[in-house]
Amino acid sequence: MIDPRIGRAAVTLAMPLVLAAAAPSPTGRDAQFDALTASVKAEMQSDPEDAVSRSRTALAYARRAKSPQMEVTALWLMGEAYSRIVQHQRAAEILGQASRLAKKTVPGTQLYADVLLSEGGALYTVGQIGRALSDLRRA
Repeated sequence: MIDPRIGRAAVTLAMPLVLAAAAPSPTGRDAQFDALTASVKAEMQSDPEDAVSRSRTALAYARRAKSPQMEVTALWLMGEAYSRIVQHQRAAEILGQASRLAKKTVPGTQLYADVLLSEGGALYTVGQIGRALSDLRRA
């Protein structure tokens, strides 16, 4: 039987990704970045290691484009991918980066809420319950 805490963490981590799959383009104007993030999302369930690799490509592209919104999106997807390959500490670190950048650049957006939900799930998984609850409340 699966530990109920793991089940709750899995649902918490999956929720933003499910929402994002149906969401419109993260940037609304950069077709190449949109294609990169779509490929990350497509691989997230079937081949999460490939999703990690693709998310690195998306992050590099976002940084070259000097787009904080794209960078937050790429970091969020990378953190989600790391959580899928059971590298929860790495996921929490990356999602922390995404959260700090989102707070500065895209506060009050759906993207920021998605990042907080994912970070809260990752923090819960690594045992940082207080910080997890704080993120989940803010989301």
